[in-house]
Amino acid sequence: MRFDEAVDQFLLDLEVRGRSVGTVQLYRRVLSLLARWLVGKGVEHLEAVTLFHLREFLQFLRSSSSEDRGIAGGGQRRLALSTFVLHVSLIKAFFRWCHEERLLDSDPSGRLRKPKLEKRVKLTLRPEQVEALLGACDVSTRDGLRDYAIVAVLLDTGIRVSELVGLELSDLDLRHRCLKVRGKGRKERVVGLYPAVVKVLFRYLQVARPRFASVSYSSRLFLGRRGPLTVRGVRFILDRLVRSAGLESQVERGECPRVHPHVFRHTFAKQYLLAGGDLFKLSTTLGHASVQVTSEVYLSDFRSADALVDHDQYSPARRVRFPSGRQVRRGRLES
Repeated sequence: MRFDEAVDQFLLDLEVRGRSVGTVQLYRRVLSLLARWLVGKGVEHLEAVTLFHLREFLQFLRSSSSEDRGIAGGGQRRLALSTFVLHVSLIKAFFRWCHEERLLDSDPSGRLRKPKLEKRVKLTLRPEQVEALLGACDVSTRDGLRDYAIVAVLLDTGIRVSELVGLELSDLDLRHRCLKVRGKGRKERVVGLYPAVVKVLFRYLQVARPRFASVSYSSRLFLGRRGPLTVRGVRFILDRLVRSAGLESQVERGECPRVHPHVFRHTFAKQYLLAGGDLFKLSTTLGHASVQVTSEVYLSDFRSADALVDHDQYSPARRVRFPSGRQVRRGRLES
């Protein structure tokens, strides 16, 4: 079988098994790069791939620049070690699948070894840094009130950015202070909301969201100027807030993490555990497949976590000062 045909079948199987679009795209990108490299070595069929080919390809990955890997405008930047380890895992998963599907008599990647990553404490946002981001939102404007609500929800729930932009109006239950979230593999879960965050969302729904042009045809909770807000749009918003909040110098000095959507997930998990939250309930809230995943990712900085039970008590939003209704300008919003 041709190597590219095997890749197509593998990606199709991932889609059938309900893997996320992002996961499938990541596999496609890595395996397409491997396919192009193999063609350059005169290898076009799956059965011809050997362990030595794979080791040579991994050496290419370690030493290549973004430009060498076909990334337009990527310059001379090399893969981070963590990204390289991820590439190895993806390649091993593909060839293991080929062996299990009997496309190969043996797995040529079976003896590939991943380099060990140095375990580092995950840098998370401090309350005053979150408040600086919130303070950079001009809540007298439509976009500013929306941005304020986005930061509040990311901090309070720990949901993934893909889950955030996928929220529908029907997923929000302000009366019972919760969100219905569709996570990886289309699995649904319910996440609680802190009372102050409920007030922020209510204000956004009543005042800001109706002023977006796409409100007449989109059921998404968070909207942008051209339609439903995207993952890229959220990242752009956070980059702008960092500049407006004056946090760039702190990021450069290592006093503040790089503010991307996932750092709010890390912040939520760490603060939840520091407050004594239950690990099993945290795992459920984050939408992890097992408690072991949560433990490996977030518990390395802690010796133990006491079993307590109230979302309001553990939410990092409890430590952030949210403006009251009187502090939010009630005049006509600017677009």
